[in-house]
Amino acid sequence: SVKTLFLRNAWHPRFMNQLSCGLDLMSMAGEWLTATANTNMFTYEIAPVFILMENVVMTHMREIIGAGWRNGDSILAPGGSISNLYAFLAARHKMFPQYKEKGIASIKGQLVMFTSDQ
Repeated sequence: SVKTLFLRNAWHPRFMNQLSCGLDLMSMAGEWLTATANTNMFTYEIAPVFILMENVVMTHMREIIGAGWRNGDSILAPGGSISNLYAFLAARHKMFPQYKEKGIASIKGQLVMFTSDQ
C-alpha cells in the first residue's frame, strides 16, 4: 500500500526506525553547520558560540519538561548507549556521592545492576 511505502522510505518525515528517522530541515541545517565549522566542543575557550548554543537549547528543553527542572543540569548525548551510561553514573552518584572523591573503596559491598538479557 502507499502508506506502507511511505513508512519504509527513510526520507519520509514520519519514518521512525531504531537509529534513523525522516528528514527534518532544521536538523539538516544544523548538521551542515556543524560539519562546516568542524569545531570540537570540549571547552568554552575552543568553541564559545557552540557551548552557548548548547546551553540555550538545554535550558529550553528543561523548561519544556516542567518547572521542577528549570534549575537543573543537562547534557547532550550522541546516542542511546552513552545515554544509558550517563544514567547509570548519575544513579551511582545519587546513591553514593562519596564515590566521586574516594572511589570504589567508599562503597561497602558490591554494586549490582539489574538489566535485561536483551
